[in-house]
Amino acid sequence: MKKLILLALCFFCPIFADTPLDGITKFGWDLFPLAAKNDKNTIFSPYSVYLGMAMTAAGAQGATLAEMKKTFYLPSNLADVAPTLTSPFSQKNLKIASSLWIAPQFPVLGAFRKMIEDDFHASVQSIDFSKPQAAVTTINKWIAQNTDQKITNLLSPTDLQTATRLVLTNALYFSGKFLKPFDPKLTAAQNFWVDDQTTVETPTMEQTALFSYGEDANFQTVALPLEGTQTALAVFLPKQKIFSDLSSLLTSEQFQSALARLNSQKVHVKLPKFTLQQHFDLNTLLTQLGLQTAFTSKADFSGIDGKKDLYLSKVVHEALFSVDENGIVAAAATAASMNVIATQGSPQEFNADHPFIFALVDLQTKIPLFLGELNTPP
Repeated sequence: MKKLILLALCFFCPIFADTPLDGITKFGWDLFPLAAKNDKNTIFSPYSVYLGMAMTAAGAQGATLAEMKKTFYLPSNLADVAPTLTSPFSQKNLKIASSLWIAPQFPVLGAFRKMIEDDFHASVQSIDFSKPQAAVTTINKWIAQNTDQKITNLLSPTDLQTATRLVLTNALYFSGKFLKPFDPKLTAAQNFWVDDQTTVETPTMEQTALFSYGEDANFQTVALPLEGTQTALAVFLPKQKIFSDLSSLLTSEQFQSALARLNSQKVHVKLPKFTLQQHFDLNTLLTQLGLQTAFTSKADFSGIDGKKDLYLSKVVHEALFSVDENGIVAAAATAASMNVIATQGSPQEFNADHPFIFALVDLQTKIPLFLGELNTPP
């Protein structure tokens, strides 16, 4: 049997999200606890993975398609997916690139190719997989070019085999300056609690300004907007110091509710500088989420070549996220109106000196372009 490789850069009664954008958030929070293993630092792009898998679902049929719709909360009509995923994110600070790599003479159906090119705005390129080293070099170079050289070695020669016929890639790159940058002169070493008895010193930024802020019984939330964009860095800080299973404490519904309750307030923010980079082989995690046939000989991707001779052999994803006084750089192989309240009196204290969840959020759609948790400053 031939093999299909997807690179995402990033039942009886199926459950669908209202829109693909809702699906990104729901899928992201399904994947988050599985990705955040052993209470380590975690970073991934739900949007990048989702977009790559949606491209693959466009060629799925039968039980495989049903599984993909359920796992990724895809709408019943897949024709609605591509424009919904690509049209809201046309801002200058965010670069999204997708490509379909095809072995020479591989008979891809015209309808599938047209959907990839016209609906997902992906390039279609021919590549010789019988020369794996050369193919890896070419694909990695494309990924590096589309992530400003931040992700350079997503793929290794062992990821490709002579049976490889297709590779789908998606790259996502974001670079943005804080609308209210932190003053580097105020950055100082501060203790960060990594467990209930241990602290480590880490460079911590500090400023007091008007920010979108909210809280509930469990979390404080602050959103730091990025200049010239509809995005913000949202930080979810537990009110109690929690050192295990942090990602399981915030659901997709709570995430949306936290964003909805934000109001403009004076906030004294202390936030560590950090850079995280993580590489995932997502096969096992996606299987746990419900893809039972896609990785096996029972897979049905006949919408790609008209035959049931393809299966998903590997899904790999890599993400990088960096925060400093100026703003954010993020890569993966995505303006809310606020009610202003009175600013007199003491500012809200937001001191991120213990593990927290963070997300790069598109404020118009409320979806997490990147999602992660910081448990130990690198």
